[in-house]
Amino acid sequence: MTVTMDDLTPKIEIIFKKLAAAMIKVGAKGRVLYITKDETLTKDYEVKTYTSPVGITDITGQLKTDVEDIFDNGVKKVIVFETKTGIDDVADALKKQKFDWVFTDIADEQDKVAALAVELKKFVLCYNVAKDSQYVVNFVTPSATLQDGTTVEGVRLLPYAIGIMAGCPYSKSILYKEIDKYKEVELPETLAEATCFYKFDEDLECVKFANGYTSLKSTGADTPEDFKKITYAECAKRVDVDLKYAFKKSYQGKFKNTYVNQQLFYDACKYGYFNELVEAGILDGSYDNTIDTDVEAQRNMWLASGKTEAADWDDETVKNMTYQSYVIPQIKVKFLDAMEDFKATVIMA
Repeated sequence: MTVTMDDLTPKIEIIFKKLAAAMIKVGAKGRVLYITKDETLTKDYEVKTYTSPVGITDITGQLKTDVEDIFDNGVKKVIVFETKTGIDDVADALKKQKFDWVFTDIADEQDKVAALAVELKKFVLCYNVAKDSQYVVNFVTPSATLQDGTTVEGVRLLPYAIGIMAGCPYSKSILYKEIDKYKEVELPETLAEATCFYKFDEDLECVKFANGYTSLKSTGADTPEDFKKITYAECAKRVDVDLKYAFKKSYQGKFKNTYVNQQLFYDACKYGYFNELVEAGILDGSYDNTIDTDVEAQRNMWLASGKTEAADWDDETVKNMTYQSYVIPQIKVKFLDAMEDFKATVIMA
């Protein structure tokens, strides 16, 4: 039986529309993993999951307040992971959790949670820890004052901040949020590159994030300059996860590796998924967002295998000469940043 576009396209379009719709929704309500310590536990760790701040009765005190703070800005799910001793002893269990952002209020384990997140390629909010990574946000606000005059310091600032970050829609940046929880904030003693902090906006008379930076400093082919901003890093991660899932769900092992079959996957991306991202304001619709075989990468694989004539193949020949079981796409897209900077020229008569 010959497989045709008509046979496959509807199924693939449904998958990508589902992913795009979920992405828009999850972008407004992320999943937060909150690691905390409770030395009174009778076992190594305990996990509690919440999908709403309403009706929480199994936790109290500061922990309950923290969970409510996280939910205050559109987060979808909060996973409270209580450890009896610390992160090292429960690392395997932590790696099994499903989350988008992670943080811990254990002051002396900020570096450990950062290392865990980088290993898992998940986003983490840390206090005064820089990892030179697009997955790490180094929050350095020393303190903030609540409306009732209470001062909040150090790691106690993280729950509300991560709620804003994880709950921020993909179509915005964290600078959109006017934070009325605090009436004033303390600036870091020294302003440093690749840090994130609050400031008081004199024009709006409220607290806002001063920037939306990750801790990335070293850039290159795999970590472009754009990844210094949370907005870009999150969008890139979202697309990476979605495309891998769609490939595994509908293609992996199900079809022979011909360029014709590869094009079915590429077309589903170009004419389905990418269009949904454009409509959501994540990709720039005026840019030619494309996906196709990475000709040079596939040619180099043939050359490395000893097929020297591959050096003379034209692009179409390379595409049709698929290599073993590999699908090697090159994806060219333009993510949209939020409007943050403003520079105007006024011409006077």
